[in-house]
Amino acid sequence: MLHFGNKGGMLFALLALLTISSSCYLEAQVRRLGVIDHPLPEPGLRDGTPLAITAGPDGALWFTDQGVGRMSTSGSFTHFRTASQGAVSFGITSGPDGALWFTQYYLGRVGRITTTGEVTVYPVDPSPAGITSGPDGALWFATGLGIGRITTQGVVTAFPTPGLQPFGITAGPDGAVWFTAGSSIGRITTSGTLTQYPLPLAHTSSAIAAGPDGALWFTESADNYIGRITTAGAVIEYTVPAPVHIRLSGITAGPDGAMWFTDDYGDHIGRITMSGEVSTFRLPPGSGQVSPLGITTGPDGGIWFTERFAGRIGQVVRQTAELSASPDSGVFHSALALNGAGFAAGEAVRIFSNSTGAHPLGAVTAGADGSFSLETKIRRSYCGNNSIVGIGQQSGLLAVADVLVRPLVTATPSSLPPEGGTVTLSGYGFGPLEGLSIGFGAPFPPLASVITDINGTFTGDNAVTVSVPPLWNIWVTGTPCESSITIPVSE
Repeated sequence: MLHFGNKGGMLFALLALLTISSSCYLEAQVRRLGVIDHPLPEPGLRDGTPLAITAGPDGALWFTDQGVGRMSTSGSFTHFRTASQGAVSFGITSGPDGALWFTQYYLGRVGRITTTGEVTVYPVDPSPAGITSGPDGALWFATGLGIGRITTQGVVTAFPTPGLQPFGITAGPDGAVWFTAGSSIGRITTSGTLTQYPLPLAHTSSAIAAGPDGALWFTESADNYIGRITTAGAVIEYTVPAPVHIRLSGITAGPDGAMWFTDDYGDHIGRITMSGEVSTFRLPPGSGQVSPLGITTGPDGGIWFTERFAGRIGQVVRQTAELSASPDSGVFHSALALNGAGFAAGEAVRIFSNSTGAHPLGAVTAGADGSFSLETKIRRSYCGNNSIVGIGQQSGLLAVADVLVRPLVTATPSSLPPEGGTVTLSGYGFGPLEGLSIGFGAPFPPLASVITDINGTFTGDNAVTVSVPPLWNIWVTGTPCESSITIPVSE
């Protein structure tokens, strides 16, 4: 979660194998991992979000962005506005009342949202960050001034923490609430008694979660360490292998008896056992920085995380079959060959895009040896990494493959006379509802602008007509997607 909480989260395509960058071996059940990337389809949700994530009481994932989002485990999204445009929600957790509770850091509010989308907000102390369900049936949250408690009826109590600025928070196994606060870990009882534990190395703590061993585990955001603190206050700090630009962020207890965490800057997720053995996994690249942040164990028992700069929800899966795509990159409607192996003999294998059920691409029948080949084309997909997922319908065997989709711009007519003329531009493979600028690039002013549709395209009535000379590069630029086209001279 950003752990922010033991049930909640922090400020956290085609199928992707994770690259192991560790000196130790994983247990057999996690050796063949993959990631399915689920792009957010709503407008305005891909600007530095999503952030925190948690498992909801309704069997779905809930996350914070420019509001609150819900995603089924098969990949279907719903979004709920919680304030005026641009008001980012921060931490999130499942409450004891069957609702989701979240913080609004910049607005100084704690919010409650039902599983049907009904929102109530409550003013609290400034800068509420992490939030968790407490052991007393209330919600507890960290603020810039201390620790807050709010009942499910909205009654707020503030507990100042002089000299400390709490951030991440979780319910502990000892009936108290634990939180991170700079170079200290804090503990507060439900009656408000505060204890501070300075970290031996004076590192900056960030997210915190209860582990399966009866201790609390936390990330140290700038120092490449995962920390463990017992309920008696004994601290151990474990070094994480340091890829470039590492910044450890969210942490959660996994379904495998280990803790899982995110590396916001290095585009890794990681796993640490109760004995301190660390493995980190490089995420597949997108069109820019991925920036995994919040992380949680989902209602399906899997690991789910947010990708705040990619505008996606990531899903860790264990591959039980094999799938490859050739080539592994392309543009809209370019040829794509899928080859699968290891499925059950003669079974139907359904193929999905960026999901395990929400976006079907088709089906194929495996041969007697469990393999198949399928010639297809890249469908309308967002720029960056996309996940192709194959699922055996009788066996349940699963495999994923990466395809990097690049934006494509086409022009009608496809050539111009020497003196230039008018062309109509269409685009495919950009971001959903992405604002694009069309022109020759600096220092020239833009010729036009357009907003893509939900599929990341601008075509038909949304195509753009401009007057241009031949042989000039026409750039179509968004964030982060970009493409160009050069109109040749007519023969």
